[in-house]
Amino acid sequence: GGGKGPPPRPATSGDAAPTSSEIKRELAEEEKIFQHDVPQAIQRLVNMKGLQDENFNKVIPCELCSMLHDNTTGTYRDFCSAAHKREWFDDMLQKTRAVHDMTQGWQDLNSDFVKAHAGVVGLAIPPFQILQSKINEKKSAQEEMYQNALPSTSDISDLDKLKRGAPLFPEGTPEEVKELCIQPNYCMTMRLNYLNGLRTAGHLYVFAAHLAGASGLDPKQNMHFGVKKPTRMRSKAAQRFPAELALNDYRHSTDVYRVSIVASSPQQILKMVGILQGFGRDTLDRKEHMKTLGLAHYHENFVVERVKNRFVQPALGGYMDIVANVRINGYVSEVQIHLRKLFELQKDTGIEMAKWFKHFDHEPPQRMNNSPP
Repeated sequence: GGGKGPPPRPATSGDAAPTSSEIKRELAEEEKIFQHDVPQAIQRLVNMKGLQDENFNKVIPCELCSMLHDNTTGTYRDFCSAAHKREWFDDMLQKTRAVHDMTQGWQDLNSDFVKAHAGVVGLAIPPFQILQSKINEKKSAQEEMYQNALPSTSDISDLDKLKRGAPLFPEGTPEEVKELCIQPNYCMTMRLNYLNGLRTAGHLYVFAAHLAGASGLDPKQNMHFGVKKPTRMRSKAAQRFPAELALNDYRHSTDVYRVSIVASSPQQILKMVGILQGFGRDTLDRKEHMKTLGLAHYHENFVVERVKNRFVQPALGGYMDIVANVRINGYVSEVQIHLRKLFELQKDTGIEMAKWFKHFDHEPPQRMNNSPP
């Protein structure tokens, strides 16, 4: 319903059944934490009337204005209205047509839009190897930029510890550990993924806020909450899990709801990574780790399924951060931990560049044996 506080949570069992007065006291404490930590805008979302109904539809954010809607099919899929789709598409069209030579202006274009609509726009796409060469030049320059921005004085020992750490937690191949993060079956479709993630979004914010606080950061000044838009969600699924997408299966989409924490030093990042690993699947007693976060009376179930240390293995383009997948009452969201110097360099341009790098991070398409050279 539309009442205050966090949405209902599944019952959990402890060593001994708590008394009714203990339950009331713990729930009151949990609600107090929730009300204090979670911004009003997020609280309004997770307390929307009807959100607990599995048939509730208005959970897809509009590409243009972010208003929640239920348009998952039809001519204005992913938009709250036909007018907003036209406005968004016209703006993308204008920006794309303004680029006359893609070898010079590709970095000004939206990679997902170009990939989907180049034919409609009439954009002349250069041969793969030529464009890949241009993109690789930019990638090398960006890698150098991020390396030069790393601390080189008082923080160097902590930075070395980050770089010498395990690239992946828990141990395993990237494919094996990714499978640990898969969403439950009740998050199969895009709508159900958004719906169930919205129910846990407030708890994600609480967890990240206390993680930041435990390292000495003020969450209000150093945290950002985000929701992936549907066209990007679909594009990423098509690129990485095309067979699942063909079945309308979005269970591998585990970064739809995310919180970014911006740290001032490598020492703060090391502190947060240590806490995150304490919430791994194999942890026997989570109570001590909840106490570390100041959440001793918070009874949601937090499991850190994966931590990627991209200071050991940077992302394409050289960006370095920590990416953790946290399962909250079954649903998996993402916590990103950034180093401020790198975060301020990245901005939106660096994020869009990373999409281009991923699109061209493979060998050129092979010609058929009987095709001309």
